[in-house]
Formats: sequence, C-alpha cells, structure tokens
Amino acid sequence: MPTEQFLKDFLKKYNLSDAESEAVSLVLEEKSIQEISLKLSVSENAVRKRLGEVYEKLGISGRGPGKLIKLQQMLSLQNNRRVLIWWSGSDGEHLAESLKNTIFSYQQLETKVCTLDSRISKAWRAEIEQSLDNVDIAIGCLTPGLSQKPWVNYASGFLTGRVRNQLILFGENLSDPLTHLSSIDGTNKEELARLLQEITHSEINEAREWVKFKFPQLNKEIEQTELQPALFDGDKIEQPELQPTLDKNKLAEATDFKEAENYLKANKYIQKNVCFELIILDSVTETRKQIMAVNSDYFIPAVLYPQRLVSLQRDQEARVFALALIDHQESFWSEAIGREILDTADPDSVRVFVFTKAEDFDRNFEMLLEHASRYQVYVMNYKMLARNFKGFVRDFSVIEVSRSKVLAEYVESGDKNQFKNIRFSADEKEVAKHEDKIKKIIESELVQSMRKPLEDIISRVQQIKISNFEALQRLTSIQEEVRTSLRKKIFS
Repeated sequence: MPTEQFLKDFLKKYNLSDAESEAVSLVLEEKSIQEISLKLSVSENAVRKRLGEVYEKLGISGRGPGKLIKLQQMLSLQNNRRVLIWWSGSDGEHLAESLKNTIFSYQQLETKVCTLDSRISKAWRAEIEQSLDNVDIAIGCLTPGLSQKPWVNYASGFLTGRVRNQLILFGENLSDPLTHLSSIDGTNKEELARLLQEITHSEINEAREWVKFKFPQLNKEIEQTELQPALFDGDKIEQPELQPTLDKNKLAEATDFKEAENYLKANKYIQKNVCFELIILDSVTETRKQIMAVNSDYFIPAVLYPQRLVSLQRDQEARVFALALIDHQESFWSEAIGREILDTADPDSVRVFVFTKAEDFDRNFEMLLEHASRYQVYVMNYKMLARNFKGFVRDFSVIEVSRSKVLAEYVESGDKNQFKNIRFSADEKEVAKHEDKIKKIIESELVQSMRKPLEDIISRVQQIKISNFEALQRLTSIQEEVRTSLRKKIFS
C-alpha cells in the first residue's frame, strides 16, 4: 500500500475529484462496494459510477477484480524510485555494483549502474543524458583520490542541477570543488539507512532493518576491495597496474577470456567482417564482466530460466520450493517446457500456484492435477496472498541441490526495452527468509492442497467400469464436481 502522501499526489496528477479519491482510497483498502457505500453514505450504484470514472481517467480497462489489480500494479510502478549509480576506476565499479545488489536492491527502487568511465566520456555523457529523464537521484561512488580528478569533477558538475546528486564515500576525503555536495560514509550503516529512507519515503526503522540485513554483504565487498588511488594522466583516469596481491583465480579467469578473444580474432569470418567481430567481442566482454562481478548474485535472461530449471532437475535431481503466480511472470506452464518441468520434477518438490481469477483456475485444473500426481502442489487466491503476505506477492523459487540452496526470482528492468532477468542469490539469510515464507504460506489456512482432490478423483474413478459412453460421461462429471468444490474454497 503506497504512503498517504504519495497516493494524494498520484490522484491529483490524474485530476481525480475528492469524491473519486475517497472511493479509490477505500477500494485500495480492499473494502467492498457495500462497505464503501456505507462509509461514504451514498448508494452502491454511485460508488460503482465513481470507480468507473476513476478507471477511465487512469486508462484502466477490463472487468471485475482485474481492474483493481491493474490499479495496484500501476501504483506500485509509479511508487518506485529510480536510482542511477555512477563511478570511476575499477574499485569504484566494483563497489557501485555492490551497492546496487545490496542496499539499493530495496523493493521500491529501480537501480541502474552507469558502467562507462572516463576513457569513453562522450559515450558516458550520452548514456547519462538518455537516463536522466527517468532518474530520481544520482549517486556517485567515490574511492580514495577520485574527488581530485578532473573527470569526476566534470561528472559531478554535469549532474548537479539536473538531478539530486549524492556522493557515497569509501575511504575518500572530499576536496574542492566537491566539498559543497551532499555526501555520506559508505561504511556507516546509520547514514546509509537515512539516505535509503529519504529516497523511498519509507519509515526509518524499515530502512534500518533493510540496511542491517544487507550491510554484512556490502561490508564483505568493501573488505575485499583494495582501495587504492587511481593513477592520473591529464584528463584521463587509468586503471592501476595489477598488484602481486591480486587474486590468482581472477588473473586466471582474465587470461582465459583473453585467449578466447584471441582465438575468435583468428576466425577468418571475423577477420573479414568488422561488424561480425564487434558483435562477438562485445558478447565476450559482457560475459567476462558479469563473471568477474559475481558475488552472491548472478543474473540470466528470464526466458532461459525454464530450461535452466529443467536441466537442474534432470541432471542434478534438484528440489524446488516455489511460489508461482499463474500468467504473471510465468506463462509457460501450459507449453511444452512446462511439461518438461513436470516430467523432471523431484517428488519432494513443493509449489504453490496462485490464481487471480476463478476462470484461470478452471482452465489450468488438469495441469494442476498432473503436477499434483508428481509432487506436492497447493493452490490459493491472489487476493489472500496479497493481504496476508505483503512483500512476497511475486514469483520466486528456492532450488536445492546436494543440500545447497539458491533463491531464484524475477527482476523487473526499469527500461521497458530491456528483457526481464532471473536473479540467483546464494545469500543464506535471503534464501532462508524466502524458504520460511513458503512454509508459512503452506501452513496457513489460505491454501488448498491438490493431493486430496486428486485422490478423490482417482478413488471415484476406480469404482467405474468403463463399458459405455455413459461411464465416460461420469468420468468428466467427477472431475467437474471436484474442481467446482475446490474453486469455491479458494475464491469464496
């Protein structure tokens, strides 16, 4: 539920009247039409009319509860704050990514890291200018000696005046002309919490709890980073030479990728076709950067996730504990890949399927029965999930292989042109938190197990002798009776 002030600003933006705003506020509290009618002392038809006018002003189409869900999603997207983290130097890049994956992975934030430094400043400026329209705050990640560099001064001056520009310091002491800019200590939990609270407009205690939860991971990254001043040559910031203390494994990885690049350059088609060469080398570079940046998180395109899950289940006997919102992120259950997930599923896996509408439940009923015959399957109503388990109304899985576990969840991109990603997290606390939430959902009275309906159907079918068409009709009616009964329990 958005804050009261945010809701007021949002409704004002769309020129909603006071009467319409009152109706929207109450419907967002999940009050029924009858309850709203009594609260506002108007007829139920008047309430419906007001809400209809609201949906029309907001451009929300559809019927029934689907409109409310679209309104909630619209508010959620509008309520997100967009953060751009900029950096310079290898240490700055590493810590900028760490900030994004820890403190600024907060639910209400869409965080992007500008991954271009001063060596290609024109490209950097072009990327920044393209992003500024959608940015609420820019955060500079500064390591020792960077505030004295012309490039960093240029970047700070360029951003200041266009957007709020906040500096986070990691062992750096600001020097003129940056001393007038707002800055905090990146190793101070209280200062990080207050910045997070200011950006998200959340309660300070919530911000503190989040920073407390994520800070150990960030601190580990800080400790592993050898904060050394970047070498300076004119207006150009160079990367320091590799030190003898650099991790030998990282050097080996870098060497392996260099060999791969050299091998590709020897390809006759690459030698003759510059465009072909640039495309391939760019892919190699992106892969190298992603692997070198791995900490407790790893990302893959969401479209690759179903096949990756099948591979883990088939080859590694992975167990899965999952919450699946049907037709939200995962629309593949009725497709061939959904069948592969079913066929390779471990009998000890658990999945809770969540449905928004009764029609969706009816349409997927046979699929649910098939999955329930293979492993533990539960079903529940989207509204009950949203009302009782706030913060977990999303698709996620805890995947276990050989007693090790990772969290897999969908990550929305702030850029509409970007593909959705799956984030795999090996953070033990985060994994345990989500696994515990799955258990609490299953233990609640809000879910229905598919095992009993399946056993009921099988038991009743076994008593029928299939000898004529009438018996076949009876098979269909048994499934319909069980489905109708279960649907009433879920959506009543």
